[in-house]
Amino acid sequence: MNSIRTIFIGYERDFLDPNSDASKRFDRMASAEFSASVIVLSGGQKQTVRSSAHGRIYAFSGSATVRLWKAFFATLSEIKCARQAGESVILSAQDPFVAGMIAFKLSRWANVPYEIQEHGDHFAGFWERESFMKHILARLAPFVFRRADRIRVVSDRVKDRIVRRFGVEESNVYVKQVDQDVSWHLEQTSHAWAEIPMIVVPCRFESQKGLDVFLDAACQLKARGLVFHARLIGSGSLEGELRSQIVSRKLEDCVMIVPWASQEELWSTSDLFVLSSNYEGWGRTIVEAMASRVAIVTTDVGCVGSFFRPQIDGRVVPVGNSKALADAIAEQLREKDRREWMVVQAYERAKRFASLQVEQARMQQDVWKSMIGSRGLGGVGGWAAWKWTAVLLLGAVGLRALSVILFSASLGVNREWGFYTLVQSWFLGHGYTFANELGCASAYRSPGFLFFLTATYLLFGFGNFLAQAIIQNIVAVILVYLIYRLAWRVSNDRRVGWIAGAVTALHPYTFYHYTQYYHTVFSATFLAGLLLMLLRLERTKKLHDAAWTGVLIASLAYVQGTILPLMPFLSLWLLWRWHWAWGKAIAAVSVMAIVSMAIIAPWTIRNWRVFHRFIPLTTDMGFALYKANSENIYGLTKLGFPQEVVGIEVVNPKNPLEVKYEMYPEAELALREQGIFRSSSRFWTEWHPREPVARGELSCSQLSSLSEPDVSAHWSGIAKEWLRDNYLWEGVKLQGLKLVSFWSPWLQPARKYGASWSFGNEGLVATLARNALVIYGWFLLVFGAIGTWVCVRQRRFGFVLPFFIVFAGYSLLHTFFAGYTKYRIPLDGLVAILAAIAVVAVWDALMKKRPNV
Repeated sequence: MNSIRTIFIGYERDFLDPNSDASKRFDRMASAEFSASVIVLSGGQKQTVRSSAHGRIYAFSGSATVRLWKAFFATLSEIKCARQAGESVILSAQDPFVAGMIAFKLSRWANVPYEIQEHGDHFAGFWERESFMKHILARLAPFVFRRADRIRVVSDRVKDRIVRRFGVEESNVYVKQVDQDVSWHLEQTSHAWAEIPMIVVPCRFESQKGLDVFLDAACQLKARGLVFHARLIGSGSLEGELRSQIVSRKLEDCVMIVPWASQEELWSTSDLFVLSSNYEGWGRTIVEAMASRVAIVTTDVGCVGSFFRPQIDGRVVPVGNSKALADAIAEQLREKDRREWMVVQAYERAKRFASLQVEQARMQQDVWKSMIGSRGLGGVGGWAAWKWTAVLLLGAVGLRALSVILFSASLGVNREWGFYTLVQSWFLGHGYTFANELGCASAYRSPGFLFFLTATYLLFGFGNFLAQAIIQNIVAVILVYLIYRLAWRVSNDRRVGWIAGAVTALHPYTFYHYTQYYHTVFSATFLAGLLLMLLRLERTKKLHDAAWTGVLIASLAYVQGTILPLMPFLSLWLLWRWHWAWGKAIAAVSVMAIVSMAIIAPWTIRNWRVFHRFIPLTTDMGFALYKANSENIYGLTKLGFPQEVVGIEVVNPKNPLEVKYEMYPEAELALREQGIFRSSSRFWTEWHPREPVARGELSCSQLSSLSEPDVSAHWSGIAKEWLRDNYLWEGVKLQGLKLVSFWSPWLQPARKYGASWSFGNEGLVATLARNALVIYGWFLLVFGAIGTWVCVRQRRFGFVLPFFIVFAGYSLLHTFFAGYTKYRIPLDGLVAILAAIAVVAVWDALMKKRPNV
């Protein structure tokens, strides 16, 4: 293996001083096999490049923005030099915040791995509450952590916290203690305990150090009559406040503040070391006190529990508990035998520190070696994989922009009058209604698309179809990205994501359809987002992910309610994936249900107030059910006609609130030619309540004699009656035909009415469009089937099982309703993922490459 150059990105100015401890650590670490460079981000110094035997150290002048800019390009230059010298490169950032984000950006730009060093314990709960800026930085950390190749922490407690909180793989986090030299401390002779014991608290005077708790403990010790001296050694922003507290607590006779002292001065006169911190990553002074044979009292932070053994090497107390701290100090002051036994144990433990560091240095080098080459096109795309993702998204943007240019003009012409009329009525102050007045609100269309149209027209003006087309196509680009992420998640292979995203972007029908007056793009996007979040919930088991899943369930239901009856089955999948952990599953499913119901509830309550009955979402199901399950629908479906061809209204001359229907002449003629026309259909033999749909031209009293729920109940009753009487002879056959047509690669319905292609139904362009869809459809179905088999072979079927729950649910629904192309489009992205899995599997088989299982 080539030598490795590790480029450290951090803030430690001491690297610029050749005689500092930091420089000595640098020299110990660097070698011919493992050279190093340091990028110092901190300000306050001149622009400098200092060279050593095995590396260089860079520092920069200027404002923070200028320094970060210079650091970025200096690191790129260092990477280039290392590669020219035949070295492999690793980036190592000193924290998961600014340095970590720079390392991430450089990693993706220069295609090199990066690790994050978590020297502190920033996520113990105290640090991020210290200031608003720290709270913001804490929100940045998950992004950096989850994309790091490795995370180096200094104690087991920090590792456990990062794994639990951020959901990173435990194998990606390794523990390497702080590199510190305690050889001088170990060589010092012990001194006798002073007549008045000296307690030392060396630290920065910041809120992290819990010095207010120490002063509380000092007050309690003094009140108990214990005699001691205490020195707060250091400096910091709280020094003035500490001096005031010492005076106000009347501790001037026993507690004093002194500036930083040398190691010799600090430890040679110390009897008891106290650490009262709220959090520490490691706690260097604990190890120094152990090696200096000074008794110890510490809060449960840093290396406590990993290197420092509680109640063996010293006394350990809970964070923030001044009484416990006072009790522990009192025990150390009073119990000489126990104290001296602990000092001996701690000293013997400290003598092993140097050998442990040698072992851990070797371990770290092994980790660095494992990082090199850990991501080729198998993991996939290297660290510069984002460039391929960017190409995918830019391609999607280009296609959607072309769609807007070609088809946005037809969006308004071919608008769906139901949605348009409802929104128009809202802008006229009538609410969502088909009437020309206030007082008869409608729920005859899915509310989600209504909300989108209302918001769009509020922002850009009523009837701004260009703005609507642009927004719908932006959502289409988001869909491509979600399919990419979902495919990557289920396959653990970026190539699958790229191919699935590209296949989704190149869908011939959506190229036109997503720029029309339909909600299909929202159905597809929310469905992909829901499944991606469900897979995330399956992995993290966190309730806030369950809450977001609930948000997406409700969002999809507002657009297309098909998802709601599928949620019990998706919940069972979650329970199965969690190995029947009933408690966690019930909690997660409950959160999903509560959140989704809470979001849907306002619309349901609105419907209750309007119709005085329980209508969760829409009232249009009854008429759609009968149109898809009536006497002539089998023949119409077989011949490629849409169900709308039976929708010509004939108004009852005696009662304008009643209608019956006629079939389009060409459809009736086609059925008669096949000898399958049914003249006995109740569509045209009976009078029915008028469908509550108009273009805002009628009053409430003119719309219908029945309310929307009653109209729906009327039609669903007729449909159920027909299914009951004809199911064994015609119903099963009809369901089978609709299932086949739903998954057909051909455009359904074949004979389009209403919102036709903007370039017509005849001619070369229309023929090319249809044939492109057929080829695309066959590709999806064939490779989707192969991809399913690959998932079973690779034991990944559990990941894609939610896809098949969705396939089954949507397929069953559309054996009762029309199985048109536009209703299957939301599923095509999921089939594209299976097809992409097949393509990659075939490619890997040809290249004899092992899959990422």
